[in-house]
Amino acid sequence: MPDDRAARDLARRQHGVVGDRQADALGLGARHRMTRLRSGAWEKIGSRAYVLAGVPLTDRAMAMAAVLDVRGDAYLSHTSAAWLWGIPGFDLRPIHVARRYEGTRRPSGLARVHNLRGVPPDHLGEVDGIPVGSPVLTCFQVAAATMSLLRTERAVDNVLAMGLAKPKAFHDLLRVLAQRGRNGIRIMRRILSERPPDYRPPESGNEARFQWLCERHGIRVRRQVEIGTEDHFVTRVDFQDVAYPHLVYRIQSARWHGAVSHARDDARQEKELAGHFEIVDIWDRDLWRDPDGVVATVLAARRRAWVRSVGRK
Repeated sequence: MPDDRAARDLARRQHGVVGDRQADALGLGARHRMTRLRSGAWEKIGSRAYVLAGVPLTDRAMAMAAVLDVRGDAYLSHTSAAWLWGIPGFDLRPIHVARRYEGTRRPSGLARVHNLRGVPPDHLGEVDGIPVGSPVLTCFQVAAATMSLLRTERAVDNVLAMGLAKPKAFHDLLRVLAQRGRNGIRIMRRILSERPPDYRPPESGNEARFQWLCERHGIRVRRQVEIGTEDHFVTRVDFQDVAYPHLVYRIQSARWHGAVSHARDDARQEKELAGHFEIVDIWDRDLWRDPDGVVATVLAARRRAWVRSVGRK
């Protein structure tokens, strides 16, 4: 009988799971696999994957089994890939697996299978030994699977904030996938129109929270704006109102409010902006405990700005 130590070694690297094609390549054909199943040494998952006896069926083991259960060059995709990358708001199940179209549409009992063409090879890789699409490709697939602007936008922002990809990578892939008219391209175009290749993602959860609150109420703001000219840099502000550019918002931390250096920086900035800009301080604690109050503060500042603009006219 063939020695299955090589299969066991492979399974250990794959969360205890091995595929039938992998077993074939190791000289363990269908007859040997049947013997191992009857002895209880292996257990079958789906149609084309096996798990070693005693190995717990963790989420990662199920993800690996789902990929191995699909014929072709398969990888974890869509919302399941988002879960594997650790992008907040996504679960493994239902399991999604994509494969490069190879003339077969054979289904799987473990996953929803997507036949996709034209995916650049550099957007396919592994996480913890599991074949998976890149974080950028995953966001495009989330858009296609959910057709939700809000959910996809959060996924893109989380990928950027987590440092998993740069904005330019999204734009590069958009040019490739848009040529094939995939689902979700319109959503991604809209999201990326507000995040150009040189876009700088929020540096903190507080900035992301404030930007989200503004967008939710139709208030457009620019983040991390440099005030001044090419010859004379004045200061950088956290946010600047698009409709009322002389209105700037400063995210303040209650934790550092009493620090001498922070107080000195605030005073210096207020002096530099005096007479030309109105500074609206937003406290981090209010962003999470009183979001309605934060929005009310922003709207009140915008009303004042509108009144001033009408007066000037």
